[in-house]
Amino acid sequence: MIEIITKKEPPQELTRVVNQDLADITTVEHITFDAFHLEEGVLGGFDPRDKLIVIDLGHCLTNTLFMKKGMMHIPGVWFNMLWALYHEIAHAIQVEGKPELADSKRPSDELENEAQSFTEESIVEWAENNKIPTLEEMGWAGEQLRFAVNITYPQSMGQNLLSEIDALNNGGIGLLDTIVAHHPKVSMIEHKGLCELIDKGEQGVIVNNQRYMDTKGFFSID
Repeated sequence: MIEIITKKEPPQELTRVVNQDLADITTVEHITFDAFHLEEGVLGGFDPRDKLIVIDLGHCLTNTLFMKKGMMHIPGVWFNMLWALYHEIAHAIQVEGKPELADSKRPSDELENEAQSFTEESIVEWAENNKIPTLEEMGWAGEQLRFAVNITYPQSMGQNLLSEIDALNNGGIGLLDTIVAHHPKVSMIEHKGLCELIDKGEQGVIVNNQRYMDTKGFFSID
């Protein structure tokens, strides 16, 4: 049984993933959820000697990596948290397979690339059977997001927020055109192909006459 140390309340769904995916991993016995505890910009960490994973919910809240790629704010925060968890699980699995890695100061580029691939695959697999938590289900980060939303979306912009929530409820995580604009390597032909896929109900959804990419679609071009 994993010991969950809650200094800041995580989303219940993240806790469920912890209990499910760490149950059989022998290199992790504890996981801590805190905020602004790790180095600036670091979302998570794994200490194999203490068999400890730390997830920094504060940095997951402020990191804009996914938003800079066109993802909406709320799913951007959620996927920061899920990314951090799966990435550290990947490193725990690596140490389980090769215990000598526990003495390394930092993973090699090869191990980091392996962990990144594992993380992306795990997120897409998660998205096939689960929904992004609502703000009310996101614990401490949800409270901070609700405060941010009240600032970001004044009354005159309320319709934008409603559209985002509507898209989220239908599986969309970012406007297709916005995501493509943040991925300059996507050609006009590829853009057209993505439009056709979403129109057929693949890799995205149409909400209020706008095309949104879903999680699988987003990570397929990321």
